Amino acid sequence: MRIAFDAVVATPPGVQVALFDTPGPAAAATTGDAAAIVAEVARGLLAALGGDLVVPLDAGAGVCASWVAELPLADTGAAAATDAPSARHAARSPLRVLCIEDNPVNTLLVRELLADRRDLRLTCAADGASGIAAALSECPDVVLLDVQLPDIDGHEVLRRLRARQALDGCTVIALSANAMPADVEAALAAGFDDYWTKPIDFPRFVSGIDRLVAAKHARPAD
Repeated sequence: MRIAFDAVVATPPGVQVALFDTPGPAAAATTGDAAAIVAEVARGLLAALGGDLVVPLDAGAGVCASWVAELPLADTGAAAATDAPSARHAARSPLRVLCIEDNPVNTLLVRELLADRRDLRLTCAADGASGIAAALSECPDVVLLDVQLPDIDGHEVLRRLRARQALDGCTVIALSANAMPADVEAALAAGFDDYWTKPIDFPRFVSGIDRLVAAKHARPAD
């Protein structure tokens, strides 16, 4: 299935190349942050659904007329078979997720990836102090914790969370752009339950959240 969306603003060919051939920082440098973020979010969400964001249709003279999303057609039989479990999970207590992240782009990506999930409730905090306060108030099931925060180091935030008896059952996952094995090992040794690297890999992020939701639903209803 191909869905074309009329472009709000005509996109010159050079910008098209930057968005579709060099996503991420290179695109941001060429097109501006907003355009790069839109392209990256759209591409990632479509990829999680098994689709793709393809090169815009050309209106002549290399000017973008439409953006085109390609998605595989759903198997209605399979969809019907999975609807009932999804409804049962949605009826149970949602997975409470707290994301402590100071980068607004990463926060936006997390919000967009989880926006339509009825099986979880997301709260976001922009620094360590507000994150700790939110954790004590919300008692989340899962904390997605940026390791490098502007006020308190993520390891110190983890230490303070682990010191609270009310958060004994909380799963704390490190979010970090540091992907070296030594960084991962140090975080796990410090008490993080898992380590997810940035930039966020959309399909892996969603599958990780799915596992956490399934683990919660496998426990006796709370």
